[in-house]
Amino acid sequence: MKKEITLIFGIFALMLMVSTVSAAITLPTDAITLNQFGDVVSFTISNSVASPVTVSLSSQTISDGKGHTATVTFSPTGSVIVPASSSVPINASITIPVDSAFVFGKTFSTNYVISEVGNATNNDNLTLNFMNSPNQDKNLGDNLDVSIDTLNVENGFGEDTSWFPLDEIRAKVDVTNDGADKIKSIVLNYGLYDIDAGKWIIKEKESSFSLNDGDDKSLTVDFILDSLSKFDADNSNYRFYAWVTGEDEEFSSNKTSDIDSESIDVQFENDFVILSNIQVPELVNCGSQIEITADISNVGSDNQNNVYVEIINSQLGLDETVQIGDIDSLDSTTMDFTFNVPQDAQEGSYPITFLVYDENDDLYTNGFNDDESKFNVPLKIQGGACVFDAKLITSADLTSGGKAGQEMAVKVTVTNTDTVSRTFTVSSSGYDAWAKLVKFSPDTLVLGAGDSAEVELTFLVNSDASGKKTFNLDLTDKDSKVIPQPVEVTVEKPGFSLFPGTGSVIGNSNWYVWAIGALNIVLVLIIILVAVRLVKK
Repeated sequence: MKKEITLIFGIFALMLMVSTVSAAITLPTDAITLNQFGDVVSFTISNSVASPVTVSLSSQTISDGKGHTATVTFSPTGSVIVPASSSVPINASITIPVDSAFVFGKTFSTNYVISEVGNATNNDNLTLNFMNSPNQDKNLGDNLDVSIDTLNVENGFGEDTSWFPLDEIRAKVDVTNDGADKIKSIVLNYGLYDIDAGKWIIKEKESSFSLNDGDDKSLTVDFILDSLSKFDADNSNYRFYAWVTGEDEEFSSNKTSDIDSESIDVQFENDFVILSNIQVPELVNCGSQIEITADISNVGSDNQNNVYVEIINSQLGLDETVQIGDIDSLDSTTMDFTFNVPQDAQEGSYPITFLVYDENDDLYTNGFNDDESKFNVPLKIQGGACVFDAKLITSADLTSGGKAGQEMAVKVTVTNTDTVSRTFTVSSSGYDAWAKLVKFSPDTLVLGAGDSAEVELTFLVNSDASGKKTFNLDLTDKDSKVIPQPVEVTVEKPGFSLFPGTGSVIGNSNWYVWAIGALNIVLVLIIILVAVRLVKK
């Protein structure tokens, strides 16, 4: 029995030695990757024994498993002699039908067994890979080069190359002409492709341009992943493509092209509902009724029930709940909400907050970066119907000047009728058409309840100004609200005046002084007329 076992092991060892010695053919261990442009890929067949061997090369096919095939051809083909202890270079290329339905970005493979003629046991395996891409133009001369520089999420919940449906994306793509001739009619194409489903989520292109030899151009494209129904939450294999095509200006028949791509990780939470396309009027009046609309989208993989939205702004007394209901996965509905702006609202910008909740009264939060389904949109309220009591009284006096071409000094008195102290930053506006502001003082007013303070302003009046003119004393409070106080002045034309400095200020608290002055003028004129008559008599 021991002799039989020893004999069996001896035979096995002899067979192993014979097999090892006869395995003369060796091929590259790495796969040969081919592309649809017809570019040639080279590899070698090596012979490790001291005698030549003959191998037979024939065309091969690569299939996508759905009835579509691509053909791989070799050069040389047929019977190829590999010299003893030497190697032979082999070229391989692939041909696919023009209307090929191979999906983009997915690798299709086949194993090709190359063996010695007459000795099939002397063989090795060569792995052939093929990856289809959306760029269908053969690249002659490698003149164009394209590269994806950056991918950023400008607005949304993703970042870098991790994207959520409905994110706003910005891509920067660099294009270079590496050839010796000018390239014209260059078009940049780009898009997001679902490799598992074999379909485009988005596919866009930029208008054509030209590049001289050695020149380059950076293009920035923005797009929104708003085709929600095209996504599949069960798929995770997405790719962003950017490719360029162009023509050699010297040889227009020479097409040139290049392609670059990045793998994209599309995020699908189990439970995540968000708002998009929120429409709030940019500018409204106090007391007006406004309409707010938004799209509410379930970007998660699970259906959601009893969704609702809270809309809040405490300054405007806004605290409303809008019931949305059920939303299926990767589906959307519309929210429409009306709101009356308070009649006594002050001018300014107010952030309207939107919060999206699930049926358990939990705010939707994603697990990618713990961002909440919370959105702020500004609402700007202007004057118009606003009822606002600034609780200020102003009066103005002309202290000097008042003629065109001269300096004019105006004193404005501000009284705080409020029951609390108030502080204002002082400025002026509305005078540019008729004067220049030379100086004013002070630039800050601190007014206790019932207190008054004065602001002195000096203007250089334009030489062609005359008649009633206005300017604003602008008081800015601690909330950055500007409270304009209008002041009206009268500018006299330059020339002789019996009573210089009689320019007037509307709203002057010493109006009676000017009335008495006018009455005195009338009396003087009467006295002069009477005296003239007496002299004649």
